[in-house]
Amino acid sequence: QIRTSSRVWTIIRPERFVSNPPGWRDWLLRGLSTTATPGTEGSVVPEDSVQRKVWETALRQGWQEGRQNADLTLEANQKTLTRDYRGMMLYSLLWRQGMITRPDVSDQMQTVTGDGKKLVTGDRVRRLKNHAEFNLQKSHWRPLIGTEGGSR
Repeated sequence: QIRTSSRVWTIIRPERFVSNPPGWRDWLLRGLSTTATPGTEGSVVPEDSVQRKVWETALRQGWQEGRQNADLTLEANQKTLTRDYRGMMLYSLLWRQGMITRPDVSDQMQTVTGDGKKLVTGDRVRRLKNHAEFNLQKSHWRPLIGTEGGSR
């Protein structure tokens, strides 16, 4: 037996509430230090020309390895950003086509809450009851007509 598919979509990370939506810098700079780390300037100093040569070689090698590591991290972060952004756009398209559900969010508004030591007015609680899921009922799917030619 052999099985083939024309497309496979996977929800990698389900939706979640965030208080501060991430921007592109949050993706690209993840795992990269944006501030200088305190060094050991002055505490490790070569005492003669032989030590200086070894020290300079090790310094260059360490710098090069650090640079390569940072480049690899940045490249991986860029791929993650691209994947996540494309996933958000794909979700929007699939939702308009009826191929995926929206998350189920409950919204509860309480006029006044608190206790004798704290008073909260206009308290609003949102709960994520169900995550988005693919709709396997293809009879519910609807085609979208693109403005730039062809169906989408």
